Amino acid sequence: MALEFPPAVVSLSLQNTVASYEQLLQTPSQRDAITTDFEMQVRAFGCELIESAGILLKLPQVAISTAEVLLHRFYYTSSLSKFGIRDIAMGAIFLASKVEECPRRIAQMVLVFHHLVSTRAHGVPPANYKPVDHLSPTWLDYKDGMIAAEINILAKLGFNVQVEHPYGYMINYLQSLGLSDDEEFSQIAWNFLNDSYRTNVSVCYQPWTIACAVIYLVSRIRAIPLPKNPHWYALFDAELEDMENIAGHIMWLYKKAPVRNLPTTVSELKAYLAKDDEIAETNQYGNRVAGNEEEKRGSAPRSPRRDERRRDDDRYRHTRRPEDDNYEDSRRHCDNRDSRRRDDRDDNRRDHARRRSPSRRDGRR
Repeated sequence: MALEFPPAVVSLSLQNTVASYEQLLQTPSQRDAITTDFEMQVRAFGCELIESAGILLKLPQVAISTAEVLLHRFYYTSSLSKFGIRDIAMGAIFLASKVEECPRRIAQMVLVFHHLVSTRAHGVPPANYKPVDHLSPTWLDYKDGMIAAEINILAKLGFNVQVEHPYGYMINYLQSLGLSDDEEFSQIAWNFLNDSYRTNVSVCYQPWTIACAVIYLVSRIRAIPLPKNPHWYALFDAELEDMENIAGHIMWLYKKAPVRNLPTTVSELKAYLAKDDEIAETNQYGNRVAGNEEEKRGSAPRSPRRDERRRDDDRYRHTRRPEDDNYEDSRRHCDNRDSRRRDDRDDNRRDHARRRSPSRRDGRR
């Protein structure tokens, strides 16, 4: 007699991969002397390129969001100084379109990103933009960079490109809280959720926590009370500290002034950072024009000791307030005081030598 077993139901659910504490503490880009603020601005710019390209390519929102998550995951394993944001953004959306089963042609990707990079990063007016020629050196550079970026993303992430998004959680939570009929509340929450992908919260928290944070943020902005006994977010396995942190990351996007002409390739990034270093050196040492003229004439470079004296002088100068009317008088007073001290030391030496001169005449040693 054959045994009969009831049909088995298998449910497979994979949680999103989150960054470790060591990765959050110091990213590969920060180890290459790139500041945290600048890295987050470049990441946000890459996500902006992905969103604009997704709209032009008519990709679904889930594919656009998946590409943004893949971009953030990749830069927790690699540095901006080795992989440009343009190529990684192209590779991420090219790979995400395949993952979400809505692939686009390579030629379409190249044309769209060339238009976006030219108009938004390089400042070309849309009226003066000229599409890139097919199979031209620029076209091949974009294509090769995108394919290489897709391979690097798969290799660095270990082919783990599964992404669970918070959209479904947010819809269910709004229905549970009785807010799904409020169209304005739902629309603002949806906008905040889309904007959250420009930050790194998608690789720091699970999707249900992000959904709760968006609802929490909208409720605070619109002053809509939510259940407190018990707290509504406790029923959805979220914590208040995590929601406040996510809300702060989202609001950072609106408080931070946008930076124009950000570098999109590795060579542009090196030139950008070198220019920043030159500006910082100019602010520290003062006018650099004279130094450049000396270098052109073949003069010897400044000695470290001279730079140290200049730094000491600048440090003394910056301790005084520029708006102080007596600044110059105070500086002259300090110079006169030092001069008087030198004169006093010279007088003491002469007096000491005068007192010792009779003893020499007497023959005493």
